[in-house]
Amino acid sequence: MIHKSFLLFCFASFFASSLTHADESAFYKKVAENYILAQFRDSQSNVKIVAKASDIKTSKELNTKCVGHLTAQLQGSEIQATSYVKIICKEPDNSFTLRVPVKVQKLVPSIVASKNLSRNTVISDEDLEEHYVDMNANMQNTIIDKDILIGSRLKTNIKQGQHFKVGNFCVVCKGDSIVIEAKKGGLTLKTTGTAQEDGYINETIEVKNNKSKKSIKAVVVAPALVRVIL
Repeated sequence: MIHKSFLLFCFASFFASSLTHADESAFYKKVAENYILAQFRDSQSNVKIVAKASDIKTSKELNTKCVGHLTAQLQGSEIQATSYVKIICKEPDNSFTLRVPVKVQKLVPSIVASKNLSRNTVISDEDLEEHYVDMNANMQNTIIDKDILIGSRLKTNIKQGQHFKVGNFCVVCKGDSIVIEAKKGGLTLKTTGTAQEDGYINETIEVKNNKSKKSIKAVVVAPALVRVIL
């Protein structure tokens, strides 16, 4: 529900007194941006909102910050990628309305390479950094969980700033020495083995038990660790 007009009234009053020499057009752009940001006050903590107002096109001489008479409201029922904020000044003898377009982005955290990484690199925490991307960007098959990447081995070269996708790395790689864990009830048995193919988290792969020399199917649960459910 859009109900932040009073909040923007207070915002405008504060800035009107503290930014007496600011350009009025820039002031109203900031009012529109902060109005949009106020609508996301209760949004998820990991989502970053960016609001950027476009230049105001009006023949009106904006020579006032409308102290004590300013309200704002959203045009339309919900916020879009480009939204319009209607700013209304009800100052006696100088009332006017502005329609300010605001571009709105919802950004979510993702993981990228902090530097250029070569094929066969075992990924460490220092190789990764957080980067915010547009929520609507095509992130299909992109890895956003550091825990999946750390300890995995790259199958391709990765450039600084590049996202990690399924196919760029293997959590368990063919030929790796691994621990095979078997669980039954409260009992856990472990032995060593060799991966017979590449695998990712929760993927079932073929592994060889080094003691029995038999090949079995197991689920990848972490770097160098697979699990057999008995």
